[in-house]
Amino acid sequence: MSRHSASWDVLIIGSGAGGGAMAHRLCERGLRVLLLEKGPQHSSSDYRHDELSMLHDSFFTPDPALDPHMVVTQQTTRAVPHKLGWSASCVGGGTEHMGAYLYRFHPDDFRMRSVFGDYAELCDWPITYADLEPYYQQADQLLGMAGNHSADHHYAPRKNPYPLPELRSHPIAQVLEQACQQHGWQASATPRAVNSQPYANHPACSYCQHCGGYGCPSGARGSSWSRLLKPAVSGALNTAGMVEVRAQCMVRRVLLDSDNTQASHAPKVTGCEYIDREGAVQSVYAHTVVLACSAVETARLLLLSANDRFPQGLANSSGKVGRHLQFHGVTMGWAEWRNEGNTPAVRAALATSNSPFIGRSLYDFYHLPANIAPIGHGGILRFSRASPEPITDAQALALSSGNPRWGDRLVADLQHFYRRSYRMAYEVFHGFIANADTHVSLDPDATDHYGLPSARISLAVDPHQRACGNYIAQQAEAIFKTMGANNIGRSVSGGTTWHLAHGTCRASHDPHQGVVNAQGQSHDIANLFVADASYMPSNGAAPPTLTIIANALRISDYICSDDYKEKRDK
Repeated sequence: MSRHSASWDVLIIGSGAGGGAMAHRLCERGLRVLLLEKGPQHSSSDYRHDELSMLHDSFFTPDPALDPHMVVTQQTTRAVPHKLGWSASCVGGGTEHMGAYLYRFHPDDFRMRSVFGDYAELCDWPITYADLEPYYQQADQLLGMAGNHSADHHYAPRKNPYPLPELRSHPIAQVLEQACQQHGWQASATPRAVNSQPYANHPACSYCQHCGGYGCPSGARGSSWSRLLKPAVSGALNTAGMVEVRAQCMVRRVLLDSDNTQASHAPKVTGCEYIDREGAVQSVYAHTVVLACSAVETARLLLLSANDRFPQGLANSSGKVGRHLQFHGVTMGWAEWRNEGNTPAVRAALATSNSPFIGRSLYDFYHLPANIAPIGHGGILRFSRASPEPITDAQALALSSGNPRWGDRLVADLQHFYRRSYRMAYEVFHGFIANADTHVSLDPDATDHYGLPSARISLAVDPHQRACGNYIAQQAEAIFKTMGANNIGRSVSGGTTWHLAHGTCRASHDPHQGVVNAQGQSHDIANLFVADASYMPSNGAAPPTLTIIANALRISDYICSDDYKEKRDK
C-alpha cells in the first residue's frame, strides 16, 4: 500500500452466502475483516408471519422505483425496471428469506462442456467436485444441514453424513415415495439448512409453515447472519481475528492504487469508496478486497470502477465482466386432493397429520434421455407444501378463470382451497444455459437513488430450458396421477427465476476467457477476489447457495496461505 495505510486485512463487499462464509473463515484464521453491506440489518423481531410486509412490501429486495435492474429482452424494444437479479439487500442477503433447500452441485456440473458437448457458451470449471467436497462438508457443519446421507449420496458422493437427521415430514411423503417406486424412481429427503433438532445454540424448527420468502424469527434456519457472521462479530469464535459489519453502506467504487497505474507496474486495489447511511462519502483501505455483492451487482461494481488503467471496467482486460450471466430455469406445478382422498393410502395420510413439510426430492432426471432437449442436462424435482398465503392465493383464485371471481363465489372457493382440499406443489430446479445474448452492462439512462448508473440486464433464454422443464414436469404429473390426485396443474414451464443469478465473473484457467482464476483471484489484480455466484462458469441443476458457501471457504483458505501473501506483497 504505497499511498494509504491499510486499516484492515480484508475488505468484503456483500454479506450473503459468499461474504458471510468468507468473513467467518478469515476471522477463524486470525484476520481483521471489514464487511460492507448495502442494505439494512434486520433483527429476529422484524420477522413476522405477515404476508403483506414480508412478501409484498420490498422488505428484502429493493424497490425497483428506487433501485432498479433495467431489463431488456429479445422481444422488447426498451429496458424496463425490474427485480430480476435481486435476491435480497440486507445483512445476510438472500439467506435471510431462503427456503433453505441446499443441494450440492452434481459432479458433472463442474464439467459441463466435457460431458454435454460444445453447446452455446458451456465450459468446464477450473476446479472439480472433488476439490470442493471437503468444503461442502464444512458448509454442512456450519449451517446445520438436515438430510439423509444413505438416500441421496448417489447423486453427489458424500464422505460424511449430514450433521442433523432429516426434518419431520407429512405422512403423505411416504405415499409419494411409493408412487415414485412404481415408476422406478427414488424419492429422497430434501436436504435443508433447517434444524431438525437443536444445533449449535440454535433451536429446532417449530414447523411454522413460513419458510421461503420469510425471515426466521426463531433462528432455526441456517442463514449467513445467524451461522456465519454473528459468531464472528460477537467474538464467539474465540480467535485473534475480528469482523465488523457496517450496514447501509453503498459501495460506489473499488479503488486502484494510483502509484500502480502504469502498465509496467502490477496493479493493486487499496480499498473502496462508499456512501454511508447518513449520505456521506467515506473511504476505507485493506490489503485484500473481496467482492460478494451478487452476480449482477458484483459485475456492476467492477464496471462502475473503470479507470485509466481499466477503461472497460476494473479487472476487465478480457472484456468478460458481465458476460455469461445465467439465472436459473424453473418449472412449477401442483396437485389437489379432496380431504377424503381417492385412495386408502392418501385418505389415511391426510387424516393423521397436518405437518407442513413433505420434503422429498428426486435426482433421477439429472441426466435426460436422448432427444428430449438440445443437451442431456436435466434437473432436480422437489415436492413440497406451499406456505399459506391467503392474499396471494385469493388473488390467484380470483383471476384463475376467464371471468374474475369475487364475493360469495370467491369466499366459497377459498373455503374449499383451505378447508376441503390438500395441495402438494412441485418445483423443478434446472439449469439456465450461458449464452451470448444474456449479460450485464451499465444502463445508459437509468440510475439508482444514489445517482449511480443502474445495472442493465439483457436476457435471452435458450430453447433447452423449456424442453427440459416440460419433460420433468410431465414426470411429476405422472407421479400425481399415480397418487390419485383430483386436479393437476402447471403454473410455469421452463421459466426464469428472478432471484438466482450466476456467472458474470467467470472463473477460468485462461485469462482471456474469464475474469478470475480457480482461486477466485482476479487475473488482472492479485489482491482482488470474487466469492459469490459471479464466479460460476455454469449454474448447475440446483440452487447455488451451498456451492457459494463451500467455494468461499475454499477461497478464504487460499487468501490465508503463504503462497498468496507472497504474491500479494510483491
